[in-house]
Amino acid sequence: MERNRDVEGLIKALGDEDGNIAMAAHSALCEMGKAAVVVPLINALRSSDNVGCRRLCADILGQLSSFRPPFGLTIEPLISALKDDDKGVRGNAALSLGLLCDPKAVEPLIKALEDDHEYVRKNAAFALGCIEDKRAIKQLTKLLNDDSKEVRDTAENALERIQRR
Repeated sequence: MERNRDVEGLIKALGDEDGNIAMAAHSALCEMGKAAVVVPLINALRSSDNVGCRRLCADILGQLSSFRPPFGLTIEPLISALKDDDKGVRGNAALSLGLLCDPKAVEPLIKALEDDHEYVRKNAAFALGCIEDKRAIKQLTKLLNDDSKEVRDTAENALERIQRR
């Protein structure tokens, strides 16, 4: 029971105004037993009012990508997070979906390529490059004309990865 309180306390600390505390909690959660943190992280990603907490939850879920919970527990909450009001949450969710390399994320990530914020578009392009699914080629090709050089470069790299496959 104490371990659950530790996890909950660390998740709460993700939203701390002191960035050092938030990042220390982030590191601690990444190092903990993965099974102990996945469900609490998903719950916080879905329900926290603190945007900083949601951003870091989305990030940590991707860093735990080597852990495959039953029924792909992390995929659906991260796909839902692509619709969050905050661009940081959306961008981190996109990046994490790329690290998970689940083909179920391809269509939502393709849609994220149209996001208003370059951080989200860049991370969605990166994620699609990681997944290497040919369904993304058409939309990634459109990003080669994006206003942002980072987005253009990331889309180009993603296309190269997909076409090498």
